[in-house]
Amino acid sequence: MGKTFRSLVFFAILRVVLLITLLISQNPQALQLRYLQTLNDISNENSTTIVFPLPMDLIQALMGKKE
Repeated sequence: MGKTFRSLVFFAILRVVLLITLLISQNPQALQLRYLQTLNDISNENSTTIVFPLPMDLIQALMGKKE
C-alpha cells in the first residue's frame, strides 16, 4: 500500500470516529446502548470474563466515599 492510500484511509476512519463522537455527545443514551451491545456481543462468545467500565463517581458513591 502506498503512503497516499494509507493517509486517505486514516482520514476516512478519523472522520467516522469524529461523527460517532458527535453523535454520542448529543445523545448520551447512545453510549449506554453501545455498552449493552458490547455486553451482548461478549455474551455470544465463550468468554468467562467480562470487564464493564463504571464511572468513578458511581463507584465512590457505592463505597460511601465523598470528595
